[in-house]
Amino acid sequence: MKRITIILAIFIVSISLNAKNYNNAIGLRGGFDGGITFKHFLNSSNAIEGILSGGDNWFGLTGLYQWHKPTHNKQLEWYYGGGAHLVFIDNFKGTPWNRDVDTDLIIGLDGVIGIEYSFKELPIVISADWIPTLNLIGDQGLWLARASLSLRYYW
Repeated sequence: MKRITIILAIFIVSISLNAKNYNNAIGLRGGFDGGITFKHFLNSSNAIEGILSGGDNWFGLTGLYQWHKPTHNKQLEWYYGGGAHLVFIDNFKGTPWNRDVDTDLIIGLDGVIGIEYSFKELPIVISADWIPTLNLIGDQGLWLARASLSLRYYW
């Protein structure tokens, strides 16, 4: 009986060490394609993230699937994954009196690698990531400039 109790205690401790601090988080994403970010954990190591971003003449939607990996510190994790994006661009050519509107749609694939830290004392998560992008439709090509810092409130 003592052996079963010890095994059960080790199992419970190992589950608690791998448990996530949160299930959902929403916040702001900085960088060139900054905007609003929402992350939802499907289980303790798999998450989906949605990013709404925009600028003067564009609006973007990005969806990512992420695999989270622990480090020696329970609050610090690194992650990697992939997904896709849609970007709607309005290019205004000419002068304000003679506007030739050209609307473009960009569709592409994304990779992601990052690191995040979730605070115990406050329901805040800070993360830094890099999203290399391959545009397949529209402005075709590889774009490597999507690095950012995000700050989210979690629950």
